Amino acid sequence: MVNLKAQPVLDVQPQDAVVERAFLGMLRIQTLRMDGELLQQLTDRLGTLPEAGYFKQQQDRRTHWLSPQEYLVVVEDGQEQLVIDLLADLPVYVSIISDSRVTLSLIGQHIPELLAQRCGLDLHPDVFAVGCSTITRMAGLPVMVSRLGNVEYEVTVDRSYGQYFWDWLGRDVK
Repeated sequence: MVNLKAQPVLDVQPQDAVVERAFLGMLRIQTLRMDGELLQQLTDRLGTLPEAGYFKQQQDRRTHWLSPQEYLVVVEDGQEQLVIDLLADLPVYVSIISDSRVTLSLIGQHIPELLAQRCGLDLHPDVFAVGCSTITRMAGLPVMVSRLGNVEYEVTVDRSYGQYFWDWLGRDVK
């Protein structure tokens, strides 16, 4: 298991930082068929659901659109059971994936440039605005990139590749 917390902060520029967002609970919500009734039931229980390519922040959770039949719900670690209970009677599959992912928080004026050099996304604020979230490839790996603020991003990757991704992200950074 990779322990990124033991790693020094990746120093992009003196005013920028890349650190692990520890203690996140993550649940994958999937269904075989999304119809209007199920969509309404999910909305009633999770709050407004995001459109394709976005996430919605509610008081205690963030919901990411992954596909027409799939969402990722991010909560504080230990709160996963509350979401499971909330959706228990709906025809959805709920999988806890918290332990299989690592999320890096990237904050600073130079972060959009750093990410733009390392992925194929157009990160211009007119295209990838605050609230956008999408799956792309970095370092040959599937990653989810989310824009939380003007200069604040999160990148989520499979935990088994966490150390490799950390090293790759910091490569050639001075």
